Amino acid sequence: PAPAPAPPLAALHTATPALPPGAPLSLTLAFTKPAGAASPETSVLATLALADSTATPSLTGVSLQAAVPKYARLALAPASGQDLAPGAPPITQTLSITNTAHGAKPLALRLRLGWRAGGGEEVVEMVQVDGLPEGL
Repeated sequence: PAPAPAPPLAALHTATPALPPGAPLSLTLAFTKPAGAASPETSVLATLALADSTATPSLTGVSLQAAVPKYARLALAPASGQDLAPGAPPITQTLSITNTAHGAKPLALRLRLGWRAGGGEEVVEMVQVDGLPEGL
């Protein structure tokens, strides 16, 4: 008999990219393959939270943008919010990525994070997500 198709993977890979020292945010990325491991589609759930929920002032205008190589397609769902306050739930955003060179070229991901702390100037940080496993 033919092998059964692979079930969707709930937690294929989790990454916590390093943000610059003193950044008031923490970022966690959870990579899943909704259509199974052999699929070129990858879903990424980005979770942004306050790095220290007791000492950090509220953040406003929190945003996440992403870039992938030309051989990949990216769609960003709207974020669950733009403000983070102590005790408030984190902001989540889903990225849908299709690696059109799946199996031939690895997935690469670069993120741009922006926020304002305590009503101050906007801070922008670029984050390269390294160490992604083969097959994404």
